[in-house]
Amino acid sequence: MSIKIFRPASVLLMGFSSLLFELTHLSIFEFFVRFFALIAILSFLPYLTKVPKILIISLLGVSSILYVVNGSLYEGFIGLNMNATILMIFIFVPLLSIPIKFGDYLTQINNVLTKYMKSTIRLYLFIKFSVLGVGSIMGMGTVPLIYHLTNTKVVRLYQPLQISAIGRGFSLSFLWSPYYISIAFMISYYNVNWIEIAPFGLVFTLLGTIVGVILLRKYNQKLEVSLDRNYDGKKAKKKLLELVSIIALITFVSIIIDSQVDQSMLTVISLVAIITSFIWSLFFQSFKSYLQSLYQFTQERVPAMGNELSLFIAAGVIGHAILISGADQLMMIFLDTVGVTHTLVVIPVVSMVILVFSYIGVLSIVPITVVTIALSASPLYMDDHLILALGTLLIWSITVVSSPFSGVNLLMASLTKKNPFEYGLKLNLKFSIVFWITGYLALVVIYYLI
Repeated sequence: MSIKIFRPASVLLMGFSSLLFELTHLSIFEFFVRFFALIAILSFLPYLTKVPKILIISLLGVSSILYVVNGSLYEGFIGLNMNATILMIFIFVPLLSIPIKFGDYLTQINNVLTKYMKSTIRLYLFIKFSVLGVGSIMGMGTVPLIYHLTNTKVVRLYQPLQISAIGRGFSLSFLWSPYYISIAFMISYYNVNWIEIAPFGLVFTLLGTIVGVILLRKYNQKLEVSLDRNYDGKKAKKKLLELVSIIALITFVSIIIDSQVDQSMLTVISLVAIITSFIWSLFFQSFKSYLQSLYQFTQERVPAMGNELSLFIAAGVIGHAILISGADQLMMIFLDTVGVTHTLVVIPVVSMVILVFSYIGVLSIVPITVVTIALSASPLYMDDHLILALGTLLIWSITVVSSPFSGVNLLMASLTKKNPFEYGLKLNLKFSIVFWITGYLALVVIYYLI
């Protein structure tokens, strides 16, 4: 069997094994999760781009040393499923891209955008909200779609604005969308649920939007745009409303089911995504056509997950290694020694650590894993899990948009054939600084109100 088949097969089998383990709690499925996670990371490794490959090998190497020092390499096999539950979101939610693609939603979003972008600020907001809306369930796959849909002759004159809107829209989704791995990460490690996080995440999203508009106001210009002859305003608005309604319905159904069953929100969302993708797709495709789309998904979309998926598996492995080595306790001892113990002081300190690592090429998930394990396990912060989760999400969102090594900036650099440092630092550093200060002040207010 070709190694190319191993990749999608191992990912899907890992996802379904994790889903079955969450539903049945049978240890055999936990073993299968670890086994297929190992197959997945080994089969993806030869195909990864240079930076993720070096990082993953380094992570696994350090993890192996820690496992040998503290026990045995078998502990590494156990650590392969540390982030498996979180990865269910990453694997199954993108299935919703199938009906979104065939339902003509993206084209109609672009039509609405074209009609109403009468100024550069409106252009920025429409692109940003397009990514926030569709991207809330499609994730990284939204980035190239929105880029190509909005890459018109007029928009190309304002490409930095287009790129910043896409990046910021994508990063702000990290703060609230239940379909993003960031929210899954917080739910998995901290004693919080999505209903607690979402309202504050949306407040941060609003703050990020306001900050972006304020920073752009002095550069605002009027735009002259022309609509396609075949533009149908009623159809475009109907499709847009339909998409928003379906996303809202999926989220509402997930919340209701989660409140009625003894399963995690991550399991519920994964099941709802699988079922919804199938039912929704049949409104636009025959069953045979859907199966073809599903096969195409496994051959194109799943292999494209390689960098992020492998990094999350590796981050889980080193997170487990750190946990059994006591490094999390050493971090707490260090914070205590330097007098940093209050939650509102810890958040900016660990945020700076995460930011520095993300700027030197270490993807943010790695330091976030270490910090989250340490803080979530400490009795000192048991009553502050929500604040810590929000603080972590805030810095995660900022590293996504400002780090030259983040997935979205590397992807945009690849699409435009430009330097990711231009997008990460030049376009978004000022925005990130102002947004973090604003978000942190909001976090202080939240801390004293709840």
